[in-house]
Amino acid sequence: MSTERLILRFGFDSTSSFVAAENDDEHIPCKLVAKVQRLKSGRRIITILGPVVNYFSYTHPADFMHISTQPIVAGQLAGECTFPELSGIPPPIFTKIDKIDHLFNKAAASSLASGKLRKDNATSTFNAVARFEDTTIPSSPVSSFLLPAPDTVLMDYLKKLLDRRPLWLRSSMDEFLPAEFSNWKKRTAFSRVCYLFSDGPWRGCMCRLGYDPRKDPEARIYQTIDFRDPHYRSIDWKTGKRSSSTQEPSSLDKSSQDFEKTYGEFSKDVLRPNPEVHFLVAPTRPSQLYQLCDICDAGIQNIVQGTDDQKRSSKMECSKATG
Repeated sequence: MSTERLILRFGFDSTSSFVAAENDDEHIPCKLVAKVQRLKSGRRIITILGPVVNYFSYTHPADFMHISTQPIVAGQLAGECTFPELSGIPPPIFTKIDKIDHLFNKAAASSLASGKLRKDNATSTFNAVARFEDTTIPSSPVSSFLLPAPDTVLMDYLKKLLDRRPLWLRSSMDEFLPAEFSNWKKRTAFSRVCYLFSDGPWRGCMCRLGYDPRKDPEARIYQTIDFRDPHYRSIDWKTGKRSSSTQEPSSLDKSSQDFEKTYGEFSKDVLRPNPEVHFLVAPTRPSQLYQLCDICDAGIQNIVQGTDDQKRSSKMECSKATG
């Protein structure tokens, strides 16, 4: 018997414990019971309990009194019909129905059979994504992520940061965000105010919705570089990290002059200084992204800030390779 990989795409508004879905291509019924657990951090954990044997739809609240007494769910919730003479046993689950189409992915099934799992891009990111070749950039959030209400305090932080500067790496933005916000809450809030640039000169940057850096010469200072550390070429970076004794000492003490030099007029807004963002300590990964505007080096900043105005004229086209 052939097997196929089943992909379930739940939205953030999913509150039902019961999923009824069908593959329209091959008419394969697929009815599952799913349990949704909501954590205080805002994260949701969805667990599949088992397949559904039978289910009923009601037009009136009391109609469940007339259903069959056969088991409703196979697997964890299944059980023998203990009182067959009773005709009024209510079903074990009351819930709304979510309909999900195109559940079976044949390409994923073939990769699963070969031992190679392919990450599904449709569910791997919360944000709208832009590529350098796209003719337009996202100007509104992904519709499937509009329903969960983001943290209002966090949204205020993000709006101020994006008004100050339209492009940020996550690590740079985290310096100005309180530690109390979980990654889950951040991802939910990010989806409301920014999109992800996946390639080109701003690869990995969170970009303000509606802003197109390809059309703004001033966006050159926000470009990213991918620094490859030769230290990690022959070792496993997870086990071969530099010890704290070999790391250069951090100079980002809030009372120091270097702190003021690094952050300038925004030094008072920094909540969690990270010297790695500014290339003040050696990278901890074999491949690390830096934004040009964040690198704390006088020579680099002279090049970035002192670009000839003629080279920034409107006639110059933005290049995917060189910016």
